[in-house]
Amino acid sequence: MKNLKIKSVLLFLAALCFHSAHSATYYVKASGGNGSGLSDEDAWSFEKLKASFTTGSTVLFKRGDVFYGTVSAENSNFTFDAYGEGPNPVISGFTQLNGWTKASGNIYYATLDVESLNMVTLDGVVRGMGRYPNTGYLKINGHEDNSSIFGGAVNSIPFDPVGAEVVIRKDRWILDRHQITSHAANRLYYSATNNYGTNTRYSPKDGNGFFVQNHLGTLSDEGEWFYDKNARRLYVHFGSGSPDGRTVKASTLAGNMIVNSQTNITVNNIDFEGSNNNGVYLVGARDVTFNNCNFKQHGGNGVYGIDVSAITINGGTVSDALNNGIWIEHNGSAITIDGVRTNNVGMIAGAARSGDTAQEAISVAASGTAIRNCSVISTGFNGIHFSGSGDNVVVENNFVDGFCKIKDDGGGIYTFNSTGANRKIRNNIVLNAVGAYHGTEYNYWEAYGKAAGIYLDGGSKDTEIDNNVIAHGPWGGIFVNGTSDHRIINNLVYDFPRVLLIHSFKDLFVRNLTVKNNVFLAKSASQSAMYVHMYFNDDPSQFGTFNNNTYARPVNEAATITVQREYAGGGQANIPLSQWIQDYRQDASSSKSLVTTDQESNFRFEYNNSNNESSVSLDGNYADVTNKKFASRFQLAPYAGVVLIKDPATGLIQSIASGQWSNPGIWSGGQTPKSNETVLINKGHVVTSDSYPTEFTLSTEGELKINK
Repeated sequence: MKNLKIKSVLLFLAALCFHSAHSATYYVKASGGNGSGLSDEDAWSFEKLKASFTTGSTVLFKRGDVFYGTVSAENSNFTFDAYGEGPNPVISGFTQLNGWTKASGNIYYATLDVESLNMVTLDGVVRGMGRYPNTGYLKINGHEDNSSIFGGAVNSIPFDPVGAEVVIRKDRWILDRHQITSHAANRLYYSATNNYGTNTRYSPKDGNGFFVQNHLGTLSDEGEWFYDKNARRLYVHFGSGSPDGRTVKASTLAGNMIVNSQTNITVNNIDFEGSNNNGVYLVGARDVTFNNCNFKQHGGNGVYGIDVSAITINGGTVSDALNNGIWIEHNGSAITIDGVRTNNVGMIAGAARSGDTAQEAISVAASGTAIRNCSVISTGFNGIHFSGSGDNVVVENNFVDGFCKIKDDGGGIYTFNSTGANRKIRNNIVLNAVGAYHGTEYNYWEAYGKAAGIYLDGGSKDTEIDNNVIAHGPWGGIFVNGTSDHRIINNLVYDFPRVLLIHSFKDLFVRNLTVKNNVFLAKSASQSAMYVHMYFNDDPSQFGTFNNNTYARPVNEAATITVQREYAGGGQANIPLSQWIQDYRQDASSSKSLVTTDQESNFRFEYNNSNNESSVSLDGNYADVTNKKFASRFQLAPYAGVVLIKDPATGLIQSIASGQWSNPGIWSGGQTPKSNETVLINKGHVVTSDSYPTEFTLSTEGELKINK
């Protein structure tokens, strides 16, 4: 009998060796064990998988299951996928905390032992660590090198901040984190030790801001937390209640998956959540593909790569990553990101890494880059950032909406210090630049959000910006910042104070631009269709070739172009297109708007951020700035947009003077509005009524006065 048992063991080992030497399909589920792994009934546990799968294998994770741990790829040539019914299987770094003890008030603590902590959720929602003040910044009056800051605001901190972190807005695009080492009177001393990112490159600027975080004294609002590493305690503020019925999770693993120098790996339909650093960490990896994978709630990056090539991410989402969504830091090649949706990336100040290239949705430093068909919504800094020296870069058919919400001097699509051939930004829709001025009061002369739709920053060259739709923001639409050799063609840019913005510097001057067939459209009389800012005695006639553009400001077509000379004897001039043509021998065949209006409410902006034609229904007669007519309904091509101006003579009852609602003489058309008509009280007019006209669709740029 004993010999039979030995024989059975030998047969099992032989079978296992056979499967190890050949490709096989293994099943993994949360309730699995140490069996063969060759079926759902005999599925492996996650721990068994990590010790067993081999080159050439396909590993299937059961849908609906959650697996705690990190997969470290020790082999090349394998596939991860899902089986069964339900949502994608999840590889998680979260640990749910229990056993809470009351500290004071509504603050409780639980035991937690991790090296560092950056990701905590309360009832499934990502929460930031406590900070003082809760919003905004305290002012820096002075500093010493990169070691201390001082000022009256330091004295306002209501606790001893030693041991906490100070987060310093060193520049518009920099939020650096430092540990506070001592506190004396109105001065904070801090360490320049690199804890997370690079916090030694920049020094504070007097007038900018700071706040303090990661201290028990900062906990004042529900969900705020503080991790005391020495005491191994996580403190959480539970609002007006207690931990009863609440779910707190903390990241207790650095990452979910590590691929170090392996090749030929495919991951399908797997979700990654709750890492403290990176959902997936790729170093020296080659030929790695992710299909329909989701990355959510990561303390650092959803996907991070360095020195990688042939990395493809198809579909899926990246949400609530506190640093970057997808980040190929440098030395990348053949990177493809297609159809990925990002949301809420880098949206907590003080939670990202220090230094440059932080809080970006998609950031790639590589040659052979393709970023297409992505949706990039709500980002702390740049929406899409590509950089590095390399050929064949294309950023196309993307929808970017809401960016530079935490830091600024960035863009919806941004490139810096990047050179190479065949680099294209085309057919994208970029909307709603935000910008974040508060905390950068050092730049008092720029007291607005600095966020551009498409931003060509210093050192970038030879990029084609073609057929993009860019709209709404506090600064520039397309910004050329001391760069050369770009082609800006066929774009629609709308509703920015500086619709086309060009900066030229003595050491970074603008040359060899091609700017043709664009519509640069200012919505208000305070906006410039083009703004040229020269920091030395330059000549725009040397900038390149400008022609066949439309510089439109339909509400006021006078002096639509601004030329700012930032040097002795310079000054600012607001000039009409005709003078720009005469003075600088540019835009000989360009035009201003052929349609005018006296009301901003007459503008209508439509866009189509899909791969199919869309149908747009109109409520009257419209025309674009070239006086092309639109009525009733029209088709809008994929990733296209149009700005229309309503003909006030049809489809809308407008006030033409002040007076009583019942007086036909104050209305366009000479008759009192009828029920259910659309009525506009124009700017500067006061219309008096006996009651609020609820039966009308009513807009008021002027004043509606109700008799009492």
